[in-house]
Amino acid sequence: MKFLRHPLFLLFATLLLAWGVYAASRPPPPLPATVVNEKFSAGRAELLLRELYPQSQPHVSGSAQNALLRDRIVSVLQRSGYEPKIQRRFHCNAEFASCSPVENILAVRAGEQRGSAILLTAHYDSAWAGPGVADDGAGVATLLEIAQMATLAPGFSHDLVFLFADAEEQGLIGADAFATQHDLFAAVRAVINLEARGVTGASVMFETGEKNRGIIRMLATSLKRPVANSLTYEVYRRMPNDTDFSVYRKRGLPGVNFAFTGGAALYHSRIDDLDHLDPGSLQHHGQNAWSMLQALDQRNLEKLTSSEDAVYIDLFGRKLLQYPHSSSIGVSLVLSVLVMIAIRRAFLRQIVFRQVLWTVLGVVMLVIALPACGWLLSWPLGRWVDAAPLEHPFPWGGRASLLLAAVWSIFVVLKFLPPRVSTGSVTTGCWAMFVLLGLVLANAMPSAGFLAVLPLLGFTLGLILDSLRWKKPPRLLFSSVAGFLAATYLGVYFFFQLDVVLNFNQSWIKIMPLLLPAIAVLPLLHGYVDERYPRGRFGVTLLLLILAACVSQQFVPGYTPDAPRDMALMVRQDPGRQQAWLVLESVYGSPDAAYAKKHGFTRVSLEGLDGKPREVLARETSLLDLPQISVTVRAIEAAGKESGRQRQVMDLLIPPGVRQLVLSFPRQADLVQAKVDGQLAFAAELQSRQKKKHQRLMINHPPSGAMHIEFESNGQVTGDLLLNARFDLPAELLQPYMADWPDDAQPAFLGPRVLQISHIKLDGD
Repeated sequence: MKFLRHPLFLLFATLLLAWGVYAASRPPPPLPATVVNEKFSAGRAELLLRELYPQSQPHVSGSAQNALLRDRIVSVLQRSGYEPKIQRRFHCNAEFASCSPVENILAVRAGEQRGSAILLTAHYDSAWAGPGVADDGAGVATLLEIAQMATLAPGFSHDLVFLFADAEEQGLIGADAFATQHDLFAAVRAVINLEARGVTGASVMFETGEKNRGIIRMLATSLKRPVANSLTYEVYRRMPNDTDFSVYRKRGLPGVNFAFTGGAALYHSRIDDLDHLDPGSLQHHGQNAWSMLQALDQRNLEKLTSSEDAVYIDLFGRKLLQYPHSSSIGVSLVLSVLVMIAIRRAFLRQIVFRQVLWTVLGVVMLVIALPACGWLLSWPLGRWVDAAPLEHPFPWGGRASLLLAAVWSIFVVLKFLPPRVSTGSVTTGCWAMFVLLGLVLANAMPSAGFLAVLPLLGFTLGLILDSLRWKKPPRLLFSSVAGFLAATYLGVYFFFQLDVVLNFNQSWIKIMPLLLPAIAVLPLLHGYVDERYPRGRFGVTLLLLILAACVSQQFVPGYTPDAPRDMALMVRQDPGRQQAWLVLESVYGSPDAAYAKKHGFTRVSLEGLDGKPREVLARETSLLDLPQISVTVRAIEAAGKESGRQRQVMDLLIPPGVRQLVLSFPRQADLVQAKVDGQLAFAAELQSRQKKKHQRLMINHPPSGAMHIEFESNGQVTGDLLLNARFDLPAELLQPYMADWPDDAQPAFLGPRVLQISHIKLDGD
């Protein structure tokens, strides 16, 4: 049995686990359109997508293209026997300081228990740059297919409300309009939201609400392929990201939020289209939503919310391990006691306190060495020619570099440990770190408690086999191997998951999950290094392999036509200063240097939308003949005798053709609130720390004509307010630059546009 601790076996086990985790991150095969109606069919949903998106065009809320899509969705619902209604209004979401025209589409399938409803929702508007077939056309088609399935299924206990929300991309405006202005919301007791942050991958349940134990137990028993973990949810809810589900979660509604995140380079890009959407992701989306709908319908929704949250993680996308927050300390304590007692009994005469301290010091070295190696590798791995900001199209060289760096760090720590340190002391020191981690997480962040609980559980289960061979050396072999395998599963699970948000320029973070298997493997490899490998030779070999992996990565492209850089043209002009620039922009990456040089773009410093200078690639161009926005600023007046606030009023006369207005207030402004035509559009008390970086008000597709804006601030606001008006970029201006546009570059996020910037004095004169 000694082969179980051989480095080659441990490497083979690691690669096998990595393959299993990677396979679990892939979606299931799509079912054809001919499958029975009781099963969700990606084939039928894909046919709906082709009907909804005959052309791949952006369809921002308020646009003519979005109105066409609205009518197609309504037509499909009517064909399925529904009587859809449109919620129309101009609405503002004060939390996001955003306003937009909203046309929410609603359809209801009546249940036996009236007044209690399950909300199934996805948004149908797109970002400015792309057609949004994945984000969120996949969710729309999934709900349309489920709506059809619901009409053919036996009666439901609860009402089913299908909401195709508008203006999500502009600040969750449609969802907020439904939650605050529609009577149907009062009956909603649970929510299923569908989203996307890419074009492929498994449909992950990445967000739920508070007191979610009941929902998680339902998820564990209902989904055939559950992919979810509570650490992702914990991290996500601390980030500035939001989806429509946030509107409902903040109002205390239980529910689940599904999204697939593979192919993040296509997120909000021009090629988020039918050709790039993975039908398997569509299938997984539908399976998850349909299964959760059936499970929710069988429950008393009034008692759905639990008294506490759950700790959970999926095992290879097949089983969801979960337990309540309240048992976190108890679970950690019980497993910790069992593990430490087993180690104490097995190595009664080998455990020396000083040697345990040496081991702990070695683990501390490992904790420092791994991120340090990642930080050093961030330079070569993060400096591909024009490196992608997220998932690299060819990541395996970089991944190999980080894995080899982890092996090198383990080797260095094993060489650091004195030769007379016993296996018992090393085992005690390493697993004591898992015990400590478990107890700390159980108190400070229970949602992440499985990072220690799963390895400790693996070690404990291994004791069953070890008990059958108690006197046969090496002691605790199965326990140590099982604990290592559990830690390795977690390490590779999160190593792959970090691809969604990081690239190799932040390798010091990407390598951190490998700490778990690195610590767990030390007792297995202790003594083996000195026996088999001469001092230094193996370490040098590893360094050469790391160098080779880094060098090989320099010869693969950082962008491809199917994983493009974001690059677009934007005309920026200031009529007051009689100056215009043609800007070659990239929101998160960098424009193609050869293309920029060929067309005469040079680096210039221009004023940003927050008033600060920004260095961009641009060239001067002539002013476009655009309609002007008439602005009248009224005198400052006191908002209240004792409040110390000042109120200022602006009257705007907006001409046709304006696609968006952004009012950026002076940096010294202490804005309290703002109203658009009497509707609250900005409220400082609703802004999170992330949203307070800039004081601005965004109005998407403002209606032509008069608009009344008033805002209050703490004290008098002076200086320039930047009024940024977006217009369509004329095709004739784009044409000279399109002939040699790079194949591996596509507009993303904001897309091509004209931005007209006006400086409005706020002196109150």
